[in-house]
Amino acid sequence: MIFTLIKNELIKIFKRGKTWIVFALFALTIVGMGVICYKEAKNTEYYQSPEGQIESLKDSIKYSKSDIEYYKTVNEEWAKEEITNAESRIKELEQQINTLEEKIKNNKDNPNAWRESLEEEKKTIEDNLKDSSYSENDKVSFKERLKEINIYLDNNMKPIEEWEFNGINYGIKFIAIIGTLILAAGIAVFMSDIVSGECTPPTLKFLLVQPISRGKVILSKFIAVVITVVTMIGGLEALVVAGISAFTGFDAGKMPQYIGKAFKWDYTNAAENGGPQLAEVAGSGVLSTRWMYLLESFGLQILFIIVCCAFMFMISAIFKSSMITMAVSVILCVAATIIPEMSQTIRAISRFFFTSYGNTTSLVSGYCAMNFNNPNVTLGFGVIVMIATTIVSYIIGHIIFNKKGLANR
Repeated sequence: MIFTLIKNELIKIFKRGKTWIVFALFALTIVGMGVICYKEAKNTEYYQSPEGQIESLKDSIKYSKSDIEYYKTVNEEWAKEEITNAESRIKELEQQINTLEEKIKNNKDNPNAWRESLEEEKKTIEDNLKDSSYSENDKVSFKERLKEINIYLDNNMKPIEEWEFNGINYGIKFIAIIGTLILAAGIAVFMSDIVSGECTPPTLKFLLVQPISRGKVILSKFIAVVITVVTMIGGLEALVVAGISAFTGFDAGKMPQYIGKAFKWDYTNAAENGGPQLAEVAGSGVLSTRWMYLLESFGLQILFIIVCCAFMFMISAIFKSSMITMAVSVILCVAATIIPEMSQTIRAISRFFFTSYGNTTSLVSGYCAMNFNNPNVTLGFGVIVMIATTIVSYIIGHIIFNKKGLANR
């Protein structure tokens, strides 16, 4: 019986015009963000290239020459010193331009330039590890970077930077961006009438006089909407990542990526800093791949979608009006995201809000602790908060629905 109810609910959901409108808006969001990310990647690629750096250096020379013209109008001793400094700076910039122009010539005939650059960096790091002037924390960072470099060199794998446009990088960035607010608010709009829309007397009476328990009715609604939202959001994301990767390649997924970083309070110089500072635990984290980073973030996003559905389900059960449900849900999601940024007191307890874990990439990487300035905010803690919120929200919604309308049969 429960499977029949779920099937009927799914048919009802997919027949709604609202379902396809929300889906279309989500699809437009994916496309729009894809275009923006592509343009940003192209701009970054240019300005990190020798040609882009030369353009920036020429702009700096232009500004320095403009400063010189201004200082010449000032009849002061300090102005003469500034002119000398500016002329010296121009010479340095011109030398950098010459170096970059030479690099362009060499790189055109040198496909292994990336390998030579990494080998040079590796040698520098190895020298730094022998230098006693560097702290132990610095040396831990050096060792981590050295592991990455060795992976590239040993596997003859040219590095693919995180800013480059490809399916894996875009998937990671998209999950991080929409999780901050867009995802929860979108689900709130979609689910605003999942229960409240059934609270008109004729509809509710028809549901409750059927030879089935209220518990099965409400459970079927919840399961159906979770299946719908997870399929529409997760499925579209997976298709987009696969589609972009089909054109840009899947090699970005092989790139090394540290996940599971841990943090602790560092009491060094606490007096000067006004208190202890949050610092990364030396040697924490696991060197995985960018593909696993995306996969784990995607899995946690599914959990976040489920908790969003449970919370919106509870709100929809409380109010009889779908408009009020939507307004309350969106306002609560926005407030839970924005207010902690404005109030330190609320920020201290915001780690108990499920909305704080929409950016699941930060949970996987471990840097969520930095977001809250609290070493106790970890992947495990975030998962517990989301699971607990799901259970509590569903139970409350279930109880409220059971008390609505007619006496239970």
